[in-house]
Amino acid sequence: MNNMLKYGALAVFVGAAGVAHADPAETKGGITIKSEDGRFEAKIGGRIHFDGNLIDGDDNGPSSADYSDVFFRRARLTLSGKAYGWEYKFEEDFGSTSSPSERDMYIATGVGPGKLYLGQFKPYRGMEEMTSSNEITFMERPYVQANFPSEQFSMGVGYKGDTDNFTYALAAQNRKVDGDGNNSSESLVTSARFTFAPVNTETTTLHLGVSGSVDNLNRGKNDTVGIQYAGRNVGSLKLSSPFVEGTFIGGELAGKVGPFYAQAEYMTGDLDLAGGGSETTTAYYVQASWHVTGESKPYKHGVFKSVKPKGSNGALELKVRYEFAENEDIVDNEVEAITVGANWYVNPNVRFMLDYIMAEAKAGTSVGADEPKVLAARAQFSF
Repeated sequence: MNNMLKYGALAVFVGAAGVAHADPAETKGGITIKSEDGRFEAKIGGRIHFDGNLIDGDDNGPSSADYSDVFFRRARLTLSGKAYGWEYKFEEDFGSTSSPSERDMYIATGVGPGKLYLGQFKPYRGMEEMTSSNEITFMERPYVQANFPSEQFSMGVGYKGDTDNFTYALAAQNRKVDGDGNNSSESLVTSARFTFAPVNTETTTLHLGVSGSVDNLNRGKNDTVGIQYAGRNVGSLKLSSPFVEGTFIGGELAGKVGPFYAQAEYMTGDLDLAGGGSETTTAYYVQASWHVTGESKPYKHGVFKSVKPKGSNGALELKVRYEFAENEDIVDNEVEAITVGANWYVNPNVRFMLDYIMAEAKAGTSVGADEPKVLAARAQFSF
């Protein structure tokens, strides 16, 4: 509640400071107040993702419990804007399990052909990871993203830029939480991502990308690597011991032709373990969708975005995804899933999502395979 009051007070202050010298507020894509000279700007945005899951666990496997539930997957309030050539963004997630949780929180300014970022933001890696949760095709990101250590945001400095056909991004950051539960300069994550779209028109796009990162966990953390997360009770990739450093390299291939869209990624991680030695994890996915109502996904800044409905009845998208992840050094330590579903875009701000997940998880030869099934739905509002 204190954070909500702080946000409200800050928004009122910014609005009051700008009203006397501002044009009328804009409401396209959020509530925006701008000064007449264009040097100052404040924008309020937010998102609500209200989820429900029906999970049928498999009693034979390591993830046998049923965790059917309804919950707020995300409930965020965002304040962004600019002043004297500098941009800023503050975002809190009140739906987080550690609620409230700081997400993006940075200042940025143009330097050369790109933009310099100072503060907290995502490391630059993976197409799906760089796609906003408001824009992703499925309710949850694939195992490729779960392959990374659990903290999604880190603090430091980044630089990125783009053209219509090319993007580049580099960052050096402290991990948000290190092996001792602190922000430490010894827990460094460096990342880089480059993309190229040799074909990029309103209806046809071909995307190629590569990214890489090195995560130093200082004194070691995580004896599992991702996989089990909100809405998906499908097990985890096990490690022989916690790891102290991970090197991740991934490739991206995506494209669209009119209402048809497809996207694929491959990621491999080499992990140095606290107990000595190393282990390798790999993950990949292939997903596709078809907009029955004829819309074509927009492409900008190296990612695909949600469509805006053409008609008054909204836009309908049918979708399918296959994904797989494994620890190559532990026999039968792997997870895979097939997800089918549909998205209904009521208008540019409201979307309803339905996913049906059929998964199989193996935690080694001593434990039987787990084959849970998940029916998940989301009501999404964003502005």
